Parts: sequence; structure tokens; C-alpha cells
Amino acid sequence: MGSIASIALAQGDGVVLTLVLLCCLLGYLYQGPPFRWGYRGWGEILCFWSFGPLATSAAFYSQAGYWSPMVIMPACLVGMTTSIILLCSHFHQVADDRASGKLSPVVQMGTGRSAWVVIGLWTATYGLLLIGAIARAMPWTSLLMGLGIPSAWQLCQLLHQFHSVPNQVSHAKFVAVSAHFWSGLGLGIGYWLSALNG
Repeated sequence: MGSIASIALAQGDGVVLTLVLLCCLLGYLYQGPPFRWGYRGWGEILCFWSFGPLATSAAFYSQAGYWSPMVIMPACLVGMTTSIILLCSHFHQVADDRASGKLSPVVQMGTGRSAWVVIGLWTATYGLLLIGAIARAMPWTSLLMGLGIPSAWQLCQLLHQFHSVPNQVSHAKFVAVSAHFWSGLGLGIGYWLSALNG
């Protein structure tokens, strides 16, 4: 937190510090008493905002010293891929979550419908990426985010076939992490290449 405060002092405003504190607040709402919104099925939405628009905007502002609407699209993509990881962590523990009163989205929707939600989210993620590139809201090189497609495809197939079999989907979150990693790496390299080309 000290380095974040140093950035705020160097930039002469509290934008980065405020954004980071908002991320921390969402994290507390997710797990901290008396809220524990994660137990009410709000974890994925909190995760999207915290790791997507807020954290990405904070990172951009800390480096550039200003905010740009061009941050919105990649920030949402990062938020979506991060939230998918959390959503996939519930499939193998539906019985335990239900018994403990945790109303995860998978408990509320069921494993079958939740599997289709994951498939839909990945489709939306890459659809938004393509739209962003075509609309020039993102550089064409950002399409390197497609590096995550093989892992995303593997995850979608896994959940489509075995969504209700706990021992078969217990590693779904790790496949989701792989898809997130390769997608994020491709997206980062894409923006780096775009910056190199001016």
C-alpha cells in the first residue's frame, strides 16, 4: 500500500489510491462479515469489477497519469476471464456449498445451466475482442488474446460433458486459470506490439 500511496503523491491526486481502495472494499464485501456477499452468489460480479475495470484502470492510470475510455474494453475482458475462474471453482462442490448455505451461482442455476453460462461468457469474451478490434477500440494486435482459445475450448468441452460429475470437473478452475493466463498474455503482448509500432 505504501508504493500505491507513493504513486498517488507523485501524480498529485488520489485516483490510483481510490481505485485500489475500491478493489479492497469489494474484496471485503465478498468474504468479510457481516456481508459475505460471495455466499449470496455475488462473488463473480464483485470479481469482475475488482479485477477488471477498477484494477485495470488503476494500473493504466498509474503508468499514464490519465484515464482513457480505450481502457474499458480490455478491462472488461480481463474482468470476464477472471470471473470465469471463480465460477468454475464451484462445479465440484455444489453439495458442500448447498449444505453450508453458500448460494453460489452454480447452486442457484444448477450445473447444466452454469456450464452454458461459462460457454456463453467465453463466446462473449472473444466476440467482444473481435468487435473491439474491428471498431478500433482495441489494436488489431490485441487479437493475440486468442492464445487462450485452446484452453477455453478445453474448459467448455469439459463442463459440457461432465458438469454434474464432481470428480471430473474438480480441475475445471485450473483449466480456467490456463485460459485466463494465455488470454492475458496474448492481450498484453498485443498491446505491447501496438505501442512499439506507435
